[in-house]
Amino acid sequence: MSLDRMHDMSKFRIFIVNDEPLLRFALKQLVASEDDLEICGESERCKGTVNAILSCKPDIILLELSYRDGCGLKLIRRLRFRKVTSPVLVFSIRDEGVHAERALRAGANGYISKYEDCHKIVAGIRRVIRGELCVSEEVMRNLVTGVVGITSLAGKSTQLCRLSDREIQVLTLIGHGEPPRSIGAALGITAKTVDAHRTNIKKKLGLADAAKLLRYAIRFVDDEPMTSAANQMPLSRSFAGKGVHLPADNHSELLTQPSTST
Repeated sequence: MSLDRMHDMSKFRIFIVNDEPLLRFALKQLVASEDDLEICGESERCKGTVNAILSCKPDIILLELSYRDGCGLKLIRRLRFRKVTSPVLVFSIRDEGVHAERALRAGANGYISKYEDCHKIVAGIRRVIRGELCVSEEVMRNLVTGVVGITSLAGKSTQLCRLSDREIQVLTLIGHGEPPRSIGAALGITAKTVDAHRTNIKKKLGLADAAKLLRYAIRFVDDEPMTSAANQMPLSRSFAGKGVHLPADNHSELLTQPSTST
């Protein structure tokens, strides 16, 4: 047993991976209000995070899906490849109907929305520490449906689950108005490969032509809450009434991604 853990056997240690300074600050205050939880480390980027976690040996890792320097799903896969056994709870603003199952397939142990109340976030952390799966009832139903092979009649989220991670990336860039050449450059693939992904996306989503694909992609991007205003909403909803005081002058540090859709 490590000396760090021996100093207080009653506390479970949390490592936070999130590139929003204000959110990390709020999470640390939230955790500090709980007698059995503590923060043992934090990171704002993917680079160097795996080694930091290997050194820290937390009881749980709390991470986002999107970073300035990488992808949360790839980070989860790297953690599992490096034999990190600490459970991972994804704490994200993104649509769980689209992303929760992907996170679980990558090696996560749960998925919880930033929109949830504080007590639900803390309860989710404890559930994952106990070795339980932490997902919403809707996601659990979808998982069970997939296991038993029942055809789901759900809408867009179920359709999008048919897409691979790469196809989701291509769809997102299409929604932002990027042409195939730019998409290829962004993802490190050829324009011909992008066209193949576009064809597969249309087939999987039942879209007849490029115009319908573009309209669908734009709606998909619009539904993903990636603007600055949307990123600030969970802070006020999740941490209000829990004795968490946010610094008033830190809003400029939030990661902002202006919408490019029209």
